[in-house]
Amino acid sequence: MEVHAHTHKESPPAGRTGKKWTHYVWEFLMLFLAVFCGFLAENLREHQIEKKREKEYILSMIEDLKEDTSSFNLVIRANTSSCLRIDTLIRLLKGKERDASAKRIYYLARLIPLNDENLVCQNKTFEQLKGSGGLRLIHNSETLNKIGAYYQIDKFIESGPTPMQYQNRRDLILSFDQLFDAATMQEIMKTFTDPSVNLPESHFTFMSNDPGIINSFCTRYHFIYSTKKVISMETKKFIDQATSLIGYLKEEYHLH
Repeated sequence: MEVHAHTHKESPPAGRTGKKWTHYVWEFLMLFLAVFCGFLAENLREHQIEKKREKEYILSMIEDLKEDTSSFNLVIRANTSSCLRIDTLIRLLKGKERDASAKRIYYLARLIPLNDENLVCQNKTFEQLKGSGGLRLIHNSETLNKIGAYYQIDKFIESGPTPMQYQNRRDLILSFDQLFDAATMQEIMKTFTDPSVNLPESHFTFMSNDPGIINSFCTRYHFIYSTKKVISMETKKFIDQATSLIGYLKEEYHLH
């Protein structure tokens, strides 16, 4: 009797698929690459979004700087005009023809305090960057330093011109009653809005001709004059800083 030998393939143990270990390594690598590529794509997308936001902030800051140069020039023009009027006012008050020039003195004395232009720095974008943590978007340390240096202007304004001009105006206004008639001043304010009203010369008389009172009044205007001169000199420097920063940012961010 013939005995037939049958060969049987053994089934893999339960829980095994029979795949080689290299197959699992390959699957792991594919999965790792997929996750890594996804990470890179997301990272690139976030980087592009941040670069776009950074550029938007810089464009907004440039607009702020342009506003600064415009408003700073306005301050200088207003200060120059006021200083010329103060020169005239002091000369007339100290002159021999003071009484004959009373009407002009009254108008100059009242007009000059109304012509103050406050020095203001447009720092909206800079404050947004600080408040939202947006400064981290600017990776160039030189750019950060230049921006930070420019906005030190705020400290100068807060500690210098703003309180100084306020104090000068306050001291001046408190001394008005020593030299000027209140009723006449009231009529002047009414006619400012109606140039057709021409007050007669007889309306304009001084409350005192005391040289000490007149000198005290002139001295107060002198301090206003001096403050405006200093502010104008500093403001010219600020215009140069703003113009320089605009040029730097345009060059740095290729905005030409």
